[in-house]
Amino acid sequence: MGRRIDLMCVNDFFHMWKRKPKKCIKVYGTSWCFDCQVAVDVLDSLEEPYDFVDIDQNREGEQFVFKMSGGNRSTPTIKFPDGSILVGPSPLDLKRKIEFLRDRD
Repeated sequence: MGRRIDLMCVNDFFHMWKRKPKKCIKVYGTSWCFDCQVAVDVLDSLEEPYDFVDIDQNREGEQFVFKMSGGNRSTPTIKFPDGSILVGPSPLDLKRKIEFLRDRD
């Protein structure tokens, strides 16, 4: 019986490994930005995973924001798994984008 449980665990591990991991949203912003906190609060309320890139601490992130916002340091700049970008979205626009992406999955 112990061997059967071991086989099930190995089988479960194989299926988890084989599955593609869900790509995560990246939020580029700063710790002191009110609009960034609002965006993060929206994502948290929707239980949507994200990575936060503090552009005060990450020069590559800052350069990405400059590039996406026409040379400005506009935050939040949000990159979605489908490659689309929102710069400074309203809470409603961000929520609609998440719902759109969820409907596509």
